[in-house]
Amino acid sequence: MNKDPHAEQHNGHEATQNHCLCIWQQNVNKLLEAQLDLLNAISPNDIDMILLEEPYINSQGFSRGSSHWAMIYPPDHRNPTSSFRRTRSITLISTRINSNIWQPLEVPSRAITGVS
Repeated sequence: MNKDPHAEQHNGHEATQNHCLCIWQQNVNKLLEAQLDLLNAISPNDIDMILLEEPYINSQGFSRGSSHWAMIYPPDHRNPTSSFRRTRSITLISTRINSNIWQPLEVPSRAITGVS
């Protein structure tokens, strides 16, 4: 059997560029407890991406995640001319997904986090 040179490993199976992603989207209303509960309830082996609306942001401008997820903030999240508390979305990508096959998009909005 010929192996596709562009194939990636996903969930223990060979996946090609046509592989479907499993995405979970949720509004956590800026509540730390809701965000931590979600992160503890979802397995990065089952879900590929988490799209958080109204994520928890601490006083230093960071959200909460875990070592199982790569966090992507909107591009101007840390812009010194405006408050990071206005960030309205964060995307978490399972660290099982090779970080060389995706990249953050420069979307000029704090309400949208893009990935390609």
